[in-house]
Amino acid sequence: MAEESKADGEYDGAIPSVQESFDAALAEAKRVYADPEADQTAVDSVWQTLLHEVQKLGFQAGDKTMLKKVLDLAGEMQERLEQYVDGEEKEAFLADWETAGKVHDDPDAMEPEITEAIDSLTAAMGRLRYKADKTLLAELVARANQIDASLYTDASVQVLTAALQEADSLLEDEGLSEDDQPLVDSAAAELQAALEQLEEKPADPDDTTDPDDTADPDETSDSEQISDAGRTENADDYKGVSPKTGDSWPVLSVLALTLLSGAGILLLRRVSGGRICQTA
Repeated sequence: MAEESKADGEYDGAIPSVQESFDAALAEAKRVYADPEADQTAVDSVWQTLLHEVQKLGFQAGDKTMLKKVLDLAGEMQERLEQYVDGEEKEAFLADWETAGKVHDDPDAMEPEITEAIDSLTAAMGRLRYKADKTLLAELVARANQIDASLYTDASVQVLTAALQEADSLLEDEGLSEDDQPLVDSAAAELQAALEQLEEKPADPDDTTDPDDTADPDETSDSEQISDAGRTENADDYKGVSPKTGDSWPVLSVLALTLLSGAGILLLRRVSGGRICQTA
C-alpha cells in the first residue's frame, strides 16, 4: 500500500517534510520485513508508523502563486510607506506582510495557511490610507510667517492670524488622510484669502519725517563738495588783494594831489599876471 501511494502522485504533492518522514518510515518497514529475526512487536511498530505516514500524504503543499503576487504588490507599497498615514493600520500591514513572507518561504506551508496569509495581507493593504496632500498649505503658511504685521491694519491681521492658526494645526496633524483632503484644501483657501485681504495702514499725518532725510549728516553731496571746492579756489585767487574799501584810499590820494596841483598852477598864473600888469 505504501508503494502504491508513492507511485500514484499523492506523494509528489505532499509537503517536503511529509515526503521525508514517509521515505524514512518506508525504508524502516522494508528493513524489518527483510529481517527474519524481527519479532511481531517490531513488525507491528513499523506498520503503524508507515500507516501514519501514508495518512500524512494528505498534507498537500499549497499553491503559492497568488501569495507571491500579493507579496510583490505589498512590497511596492512598503517602498512608499511614508506616504501612508501612521497608526494601527500601518503597523498591522507590516505585521501581516512579514507573516505572509514567512508562509511563502515555508516549504511545508499548506493551502489553508497560504489562503489565510493572502486574506490577511490583502485586508491590511486595503486599510492603508494615503496622507492628505499638504504641499500648498505648507507653502502658504511659510509665506504668511514672513508677513510684517506692523504694516497692516489690525482687523486684516486678525483675519490672517486666525487662518494661520487653523493651517498650523492641520500641518501638525499626522493623522489626516486622503479622506480629509477637503478639510486641508479649505484651510489653504482661507489662508490664501486672508493674505490677499491684508490692508496696509494709512500714512500717519503727524509723521513729518521726510523719507529723503535719511542721509548721514557727516556726509556731503557731490554738489556741495564741488561748491566748497569752488569757494576754496576763489579764495586762493584773491590772496594778497586788498578789499574794495582799502582800494579807495590810493584813488582819493591821487585825486587830491591833482586838485592841489591845479589850484597851485592857477594861483601862480594869477600872481604872474598881476606882476605883468604892474610893469606895464
